[in-house]
Amino acid sequence: RLNRPHGIQNGEIIIQTFNPTNPLFRYLADWRWEKFIGEELNHRQILGYPPYRQFIRFIVKSLSLAMVEKTAEKLYNQLQEKISRKDIEIMPPYWGIAKKRRGCFQKSILVKAPHSDPSLLRKLWLIIYRMNNVAIDINPENIF
Repeated sequence: RLNRPHGIQNGEIIIQTFNPTNPLFRYLADWRWEKFIGEELNHRQILGYPPYRQFIRFIVKSLSLAMVEKTAEKLYNQLQEKISRKDIEIMPPYWGIAKKRRGCFQKSILVKAPHSDPSLLRKLWLIIYRMNNVAIDINPENIF
């Protein structure tokens, strides 16, 4: 909360990072928020990230590593087969930062899709509604 424009507090901010050459730090130091936002939105549009596309994350969890891998692969194949649209990108199953969370193995599948498509959400629900170890997160805060 320090060094805000028109603020009355002065101070110093210390940032610890593995990536000190990230352009974000240059923009922070120079108070060029508009330039940062413009570049960030441009990158997000190129990559198909929000706010230009919707993320839908499937999370496969189980105490069994074999069950997670089998279910994730089965789900990925079903998504590929039943959702064959050029405007939808289905990423292959991937491990998050940690392979195991709260005692369960966990693998994710990320779908990038256009916003507000009720027919797509219905199709996705019909694919997973009988899979008891799969959760769906629409517009997740975190993809890992």
